[in-house]
Amino acid sequence: MYLAAVIRRQFPGFTIHYLDALYSSEEHLRCVEAINPTIYALSFASPYAAAATRLINDIKQICPTALAVCGGAHPTAAPRDVLVSSDADICCIGEGEETLLEIINSLLNGEPLGSIAGIAYRTQNQAVQINVRRPYISDLSDLPLTAWDLIAPGRYSGCRKSKGKLSMAMVASRGCLYNCTFCSNPVWRLQRPWFRTRPPADVAAEVEMLYQMGIREIYIRSDEMNADVEWAISVFDALFHLGHQDLYFQCNLRASPVPPELVASMARAGCWLCHIGIESSSPRVLKGIKKHITLPEIESALGLLKLHGIKTYGFFMCYQAWEDKGEPCYESTKEVLQTLRYAASLRLRGLLNYMSWSLATPYPGSELFQISLKHNLLVPDCDLESIRLPWDITVRLPGVSKFAMVSARFLGMFVQGSLVLCDRDSYRLHTVGGNLRHALHKLRRVIRL
Repeated sequence: MYLAAVIRRQFPGFTIHYLDALYSSEEHLRCVEAINPTIYALSFASPYAAAATRLINDIKQICPTALAVCGGAHPTAAPRDVLVSSDADICCIGEGEETLLEIINSLLNGEPLGSIAGIAYRTQNQAVQINVRRPYISDLSDLPLTAWDLIAPGRYSGCRKSKGKLSMAMVASRGCLYNCTFCSNPVWRLQRPWFRTRPPADVAAEVEMLYQMGIREIYIRSDEMNADVEWAISVFDALFHLGHQDLYFQCNLRASPVPPELVASMARAGCWLCHIGIESSSPRVLKGIKKHITLPEIESALGLLKLHGIKTYGFFMCYQAWEDKGEPCYESTKEVLQTLRYAASLRLRGLLNYMSWSLATPYPGSELFQISLKHNLLVPDCDLESIRLPWDITVRLPGVSKFAMVSARFLGMFVQGSLVLCDRDSYRLHTVGGNLRHALHKLRRVIRL
């Protein structure tokens, strides 16, 4: 939607078609063939790289003259692999707004691609050329509001846990100040600053746009709203002043810092659910994966949110690997089980309402990926470009059996389900179906694996 907005502003006569992921591959191909676009652009992350490769190759078969441009996390992390394995013409590395405009200008004017920063492309002799990096957009207020009018909100299932019956996600910032080993976030680590914010007035204007479209709940998916506390308070104050009593929010927070004035501003604006990355109850693991939080900080944040009536959703990730002075270290099954017991104890104390759990997966671009390659941790024949779910076993850790990982996976599902069953918001009519579908899907996947 950002890309569409900047193209509209720069080239108002252009026609833009957005095809969402709810189309089947066959439907998608039929639509593209009917449109016969000049440029076909596709954004994807590593779990969808194999599917994206097949789709791009099919597109080039039916629309051979279309310029196929790839962007997103995976093309940023592995542009050479994308161009070698697919018929894509160009990969955008990093942010795509300014880059895509220059690509369009190059196409219109017949100019070479060599002068465009932030791309990788195939030369005439089929060699892969990677150009210099593009500086970040320094001022996000220069961007137009996202082109939400290109979508039909009713086509989307929205947030699985919500109070508003029609929900949507948006971002209020870009990047993250931290460097957790498991995070594959190469788009924002190409250069500094790693974290940039949108003006609170712009965030509120986009929220108002979504409200007028019928959206009644918004998940602000910025990695952490409290990377800049004063800015976050200004954002939630601006949302409060919109004056919509039937509009709800959820967001992501880091466990520290979480000052009382921020939580009060969140609650006043209608924020009812907060997602926090807890990952592990082991101080050794938290230090090893560079999480830089402590259990007292976690519990303090959860307690303060509870005090203001904001429910909490904890992210947990099991079987981590990291290095300490060049030596590999691994999370033990004992530590994983302690973490699951910790999650249950937080629920019993009323500090945690929901949780999700996953197995650490070494996606390209992450430090975990480099560690896994260096120490030969990847499961043989593991295809990271086809792994779409966080429960797949992708690494083999010394001293940890596959049986132990499978058993922990079942236990994690049980604990997660127990938290859902204990919370009355899980029984709202418009969330019950989503919860059941998610549970059955996870159960089938876990049993099959």
